Amino acid sequence: MQPLSSADGSEVVVREKKKAHTPKKEKSVLQGKLTNLAGQIGKA
Repeated sequence: MQPLSSADGSEVVVREKKKAHTPKKEKSVLQGKLTNLAGQIGKA
């Protein structure tokens, strides 16, 4: 997380979006898709 300065000079903290109620199986499926995509990008 890094603070970002907004137009009025105040700092806004950007947080990662997290779903607290996401099932572990869904996380593993998404992780697999991301890993596969990263591999394809690496080969390109």
